[in-house]
Amino acid sequence: PGFASLYFVEPSKANVEQLKLDLSAEGPSHGGVHVFFSHQLRADLLQQLALSADLGRLRTFCELNLGFLPHDDRCFHLGDGGDALAAILEERPPEMDALAEVADR
Repeated sequence: PGFASLYFVEPSKANVEQLKLDLSAEGPSHGGVHVFFSHQLRADLLQQLALSADLGRLRTFCELNLGFLPHDDRCFHLGDGGDALAAILEERPPEMDALAEVADR
């Protein structure tokens, strides 16, 4: 009960429903709750969450808006289709390994 929990979730109806269940569970299962959404939460889902969950343990509520992918330090692209997180987390393509090997020589 003394430990904080961290939720990093996609702002879907199913995830909001689960979050509502977790926040309104009998007895404190977490000392504090920090919620981060990967994209903007729709207004209707935000309203549902605000009206039905016990928000007393909520410490952080944030939208990270990962709907864009930076190409370099001065340019980004908004047309990634919402897959920026997958692009960031996926394994490096084989050609990157070849470049790294050449750089190490």
